[in-house]
Amino acid sequence: MAHGLDYGRYQQYLSSAAHDLGVPRVRSIEEARVRWGVRDLSPLEFRHLTDAAAQDVGLRERWRECLELGYRREKLRVEGEIEDIFAHVPVDEPVSSEREDAA
Repeated sequence: MAHGLDYGRYQQYLSSAAHDLGVPRVRSIEEARVRWGVRDLSPLEFRHLTDAAAQDVGLRERWRECLELGYRREKLRVEGEIEDIFAHVPVDEPVSSEREDAA
């Protein structure tokens, strides 16, 4: 596909995300509203996305990064950003001696 956006890579990305998140792949917006899941685009919907990416440089770059780097590297990048955000959040000392795990 144009601009480095490939449907096969998208499917691999989606499979990894669904597996790691422990949620099913959903095929429609209606199905996504009923239950948690990762949205699985059809080839036609993906083609519409690539057409939109041809016009929107920001969208094209985000999608190319996700699909070229792959899900695992993208996940590590996002986790690093989240850790960096929370590293700067002041934390009050806990009242009890037990530690709370934040997710």
